[in-house]
Amino acid sequence: MRTMLFACLLLSNILIAQNFTLTGTIINQKNLEVLSGANIFLKELNKGAAADENGNFRIPGISKGFYHIRVTYIGFIPKDFELNINKDRNIRIQLMPMILKLPETIIKGKRAKFRQTPVAFSNLKSAQIEIELGSRYLTSSLEKLPGFYVSDEGGGFADSRINIRGYDQTSISVMINGIPINNPENGEVYWSNWADLSDVINYIQVQRGLSAVPYSVSSVGGVVNLVTAGGMIDKKKIKISSQFASDNFRKLSVSFAYPLLQNKIKLIGLVSHATWNGYAENTWAKMFTYYLSLETILGNHSFEIQLMGSPQKHGQRITPHSINTWNAKGLRYNSDWGYLHGKPLNARDNEFHKPSLTINHVWQIRSNTILTNVFYFSHAKGGGHVPPWSGFESTKSGTIDFDKIWLTNSANIDTNYSSDLSRSVSALRFTYHIHNWAAFRSTIDYKQNNFKYTFGVDGKYYYAQNYSTLSNLLGGDYYIGSGNVNQNPNTLLYPGSKVDYDADSYVRSIGSFGQAEYNSGELNTFINIAFAATGYDRIDFFNYKNNNPKRETGWKSFFTYTIKSGINYNYSKLTNIYFNIGSFSKAPLSMNVYTYTNDLFSNVKNENIFSTELGYGFNSNNAKVNVNLFYTLWKDKALNFNVFLPDTYTFFHANVYGGKSLHKGIEATGELTLSGNFSLNGMFSIASYKWLNDVKSYLTPEGNVNEQIVFDSKIKGLYEGNSPMTKIVFGFKYKQKFSNFAEYYINADYLFYGRYYAQFDPVSRSFNNEANIQSWRIPDFYTVNLHSGISIKIFSKYFNKIDLRISVFNVLNSKNIIQAIDGSDHNANTALVWYNRERWISGTLSLDF
Repeated sequence: MRTMLFACLLLSNILIAQNFTLTGTIINQKNLEVLSGANIFLKELNKGAAADENGNFRIPGISKGFYHIRVTYIGFIPKDFELNINKDRNIRIQLMPMILKLPETIIKGKRAKFRQTPVAFSNLKSAQIEIELGSRYLTSSLEKLPGFYVSDEGGGFADSRINIRGYDQTSISVMINGIPINNPENGEVYWSNWADLSDVINYIQVQRGLSAVPYSVSSVGGVVNLVTAGGMIDKKKIKISSQFASDNFRKLSVSFAYPLLQNKIKLIGLVSHATWNGYAENTWAKMFTYYLSLETILGNHSFEIQLMGSPQKHGQRITPHSINTWNAKGLRYNSDWGYLHGKPLNARDNEFHKPSLTINHVWQIRSNTILTNVFYFSHAKGGGHVPPWSGFESTKSGTIDFDKIWLTNSANIDTNYSSDLSRSVSALRFTYHIHNWAAFRSTIDYKQNNFKYTFGVDGKYYYAQNYSTLSNLLGGDYYIGSGNVNQNPNTLLYPGSKVDYDADSYVRSIGSFGQAEYNSGELNTFINIAFAATGYDRIDFFNYKNNNPKRETGWKSFFTYTIKSGINYNYSKLTNIYFNIGSFSKAPLSMNVYTYTNDLFSNVKNENIFSTELGYGFNSNNAKVNVNLFYTLWKDKALNFNVFLPDTYTFFHANVYGGKSLHKGIEATGELTLSGNFSLNGMFSIASYKWLNDVKSYLTPEGNVNEQIVFDSKIKGLYEGNSPMTKIVFGFKYKQKFSNFAEYYINADYLFYGRYYAQFDPVSRSFNNEANIQSWRIPDFYTVNLHSGISIKIFSKYFNKIDLRISVFNVLNSKNIIQAIDGSDHNANTALVWYNRERWISGTLSLDF
């Protein structure tokens, strides 16, 4: 009893002990600009904070006493001092820039700054990503941003896509440390190659619309820059995390930061391994991730080498279905697999490994002149199983009847080819994609008074092999019919033999850019001009004889330009307005230049975009509001996507030409701090994404790329599909300190999506009576997510902190259609759809050493 009483008294003293709060602002001593992201650390408490976009920081729960404080920011001289805290304190800290500005300028690229850069942008810090992401894919961290839509499509591991302002990811420049990672052939981003890199993300910056990025590669929807960990570290750090989630997701990761040779070399790394059963049937996943960053300074030069990769294998669910089918089969139903001899077998899966090496170099030529160089190389290999063009027969349960196919193939003796071997009439393919990708960027920055000038060149070279092989003969001994005109059509083919197609693709580009900026504190402007030349070449090894000169297309080049400008005016300490405007031409993607038989598409040309934006910002100590209007007109738009025809149960590659679209709308974000522990946040975007003319569509069967069907698709006046035009997000954040050692938080978010239309079907839109009929409108929907956790400081020789985080996604278990393809009757009965994932839970336990 006495022990319990003593424990209660001790706990009471801890909880009621008088604590104080340290607040303040961190600024550049030379020009008095705020230093967003600067770090302040209290040595005795082993705790700290990062400055927000206004340079402000807040550290609550400090007991009375003297503390050693260290303030750091990349590119600035660290500051150490002692402070007596016997009441709430507010201080102003000035840091002096280093003579050498370290690789921050490279790694972060051209980072937009609040009240300075005249574009709409958002920043996501690693702490927020850690709290809210859970075991989801990296794309999900972007879901609360204005104008964003994230879809997990069929639900295979990281088989997700993003849209900004109605534009899909082929029209968005996605970068890792300033290097674009969109595939040069089709513009896609294969997130499964990068999905597990969330553990090493330092921050993500999204610039919507034109962006202020000066490089020669422009984007329509915006720029998403994923910035990995790196930079100044002055102490050893090791972190071990164990993650678990619904459907048997398991992940173990180890990250570390290690200064070497008296802090002259900084080493940062991560390794992780994860497995998952998948929430849809047979969408299992296995993945391994590695990341290594090595940084050093040699005189007036700094260097950083980064190596990263994420080899993975996962089962897929590619085929959408009608609402009636989902209601009958359940939301976890997957028609892209079946049983063979009692064991599951995927007809569609994916495996890929894309290791990449980046070398960053900074040379401080003079105090006001910096040269930066970035070199990037990646070698990738992978692919996945796909069914034959004719498809597979299904069982009554809806899965593929592999056993029946096996019996048919194994009993099929075709004496025209062999008297004792069985001929397969249906076989699984494995499609290979292998590429080498090299890129560089060289930039020189020169500052003079309030002016800054940036000039540079960039380029890339990309070579890819794309071919299909026989993978599983499903009971047969051989297969007939490769499709290769250089081969005897009666040749017996075996697993590993190439079939259907075999082609190499080449992309090369070179560009130059220049940007001038003026910054007086109140007034900030920029003007950017860039030029680029992009060329494509293709070699077809199947459709032409080896001596036929048409087997290679030769280089087809496109010359593009960018001109954009913006101005920001800070007319008070709390408010600012900005405006930007620009025009640029965009080279069509390789997939929209040549057909699968090396013919040049007749309507191929540069795409032309005009965009403008007007914005307003308000920022005080406890309230933040940003509002912007945008307008984007896109002419001669070319796009490619997959079309599924339920009548024949087959996929087609669709190429669409001559599109003209108008996207316009309003976006707003807000944050209100009601107390030191409680804040509200929200956003809304209301937009219109509409086609302004009819287009020509070319459809190529997935399994017979030599065939092509042409349609005149009547889409004038249609709303563009696959991106909601209304989005509302509302949430709160609450944190409570129990003592100097423990802090608890709980965050909740409500996300609403409305005015959402299905993707048009080029085939059904080819009939005369289809004009002016809208695609099916997907029902409005919402979802609620909840995040909670506790952080406990441990003052021991080995451990620093324990974190436990729990997230519940889709708390209310709402059943929502997240993506749809319009049907022949443009209603719910004929649409093909995907549903969201049911309620699920994710948890993380991490130890800091």
